[in-house]
Amino acid sequence: MHAGHWILGGFGIKFCCKWLIYRVISPYSPTQPVNSTTQSVLRLRLPVSIRLGGLCLAIGAFCTVASGQTWDGSSNSNWSTSANWTPASVPGYGATVDFDDTPGSNQTINVGGTRQIAEVNVNSQYDYTFSGGNIVFATGTRELNYSGSGDLTIDSGVKLNGDTIFSNTSTGQLTLNGTLGTWSNSILTLSGTGATVFNTSVPGGAGLNIEGGANTFNNNINSGDINISGGTNTFNAQFNGGTTLNITGGNTIITDNIGGGSEINVNVTSGGLSIEGNIGGGANIDVESGQLALSGTVGSGAAVVIESGGTLLLEDGADLSGGGSDVTLNGGTLAVSADEVFIANLTLNEDSTIDMLNDADADIDFGNISGSATVNIVNYNSTDQVYFNPSGSSINVSTQVFFDGAPGMIDPEDPNRIIPGATPVPEPETVIAGILLLLVLGGHGWRRYRRQAVLAAAVAV
Repeated sequence: MHAGHWILGGFGIKFCCKWLIYRVISPYSPTQPVNSTTQSVLRLRLPVSIRLGGLCLAIGAFCTVASGQTWDGSSNSNWSTSANWTPASVPGYGATVDFDDTPGSNQTINVGGTRQIAEVNVNSQYDYTFSGGNIVFATGTRELNYSGSGDLTIDSGVKLNGDTIFSNTSTGQLTLNGTLGTWSNSILTLSGTGATVFNTSVPGGAGLNIEGGANTFNNNINSGDINISGGTNTFNAQFNGGTTLNITGGNTIITDNIGGGSEINVNVTSGGLSIEGNIGGGANIDVESGQLALSGTVGSGAAVVIESGGTLLLEDGADLSGGGSDVTLNGGTLAVSADEVFIANLTLNEDSTIDMLNDADADIDFGNISGSATVNIVNYNSTDQVYFNPSGSSINVSTQVFFDGAPGMIDPEDPNRIIPGATPVPEPETVIAGILLLLVLGGHGWRRYRRQAVLAAAVAV
């Protein structure tokens, strides 16, 4: 890309020279007589032409200054040393800077000061480390393109003055240790297939789009919009309250807590989201498709909706017993692998499923159950797995709760337990009628057999 900038600058200068010749010299050839009129025109045109031509030359020069430059490290480790760059000048505002195999060894570069650039390209088998100062993605493409096999470590501060893309296709590792800052609610997009580690926090108000890669976050995620559509992502980090988390792809694990009032939306065709930490009160969680696995406590006042095509998996440690916490089944699946899990309120809006996953140790305790739809309990191994609060519930167990399609019932020995309904015993009249029907059918079959035997004997004679 930097070669294109040089060419652009050269064309600018060339155009300016041709323009000057055309506008100043060509209208007045040496054979044309010079009179008072031509002298007057020359006096008027020449200063204007020189000024405009000077502007064109300045534009051409600017294009050249803003061109790409390659680090060769031939003098020392300082970014500010002209001799370390090819061409030999310190990259200016809006420059594209390239780091490749030219130095022939691992490099630690002292950034020093604030470097406002457009694009950083790192493609090398050697390790690069940036230390000190700040790298500001200030204008233009605002991209960090990292490839090759060497590691890239950024200890310098990184500032995003606008939406910025980090594209990582390297087989090495990109590590960010310096402070990450943004202006104007900038959005950082992570793409590619490589490994990226954030040991710095994501600032409040910033947006984060994750499209690919193997990404690990080891520091806080402040409030903002997090959109994940791909990649393998691990957040060993706390999400501050008010975060909006949209999952449309990839596999994501959150091992720390999520602050109260957060929005969590899961809508994936493959992959899913696993939250091992606790979720603060007042959170809104919507599982439209794909799976959300919970193994922590959900605070009071949370609302969890499971749509058709979505699955909420409750693992060991999951707890939704907080006051006012509601789980609504809109045709989705509530799966249970926890030995014991509590849900304050369950609402049946559309016919749905509870999957006990063939785990005899799993059981679920609902506080209150309401709604007009049905729920079918499948893959159960015991009749001691489903409990509820009958005094606070408004459902009819025998018509709304089923076990593998058969109606359920309240356990006569424990009014808080729901069990499969007893197999009905036929009435005596039904049994007698069945026996008579079998006798009639048997007699009819015997008579038919005898007729066929008689006919066969007659034919034989």
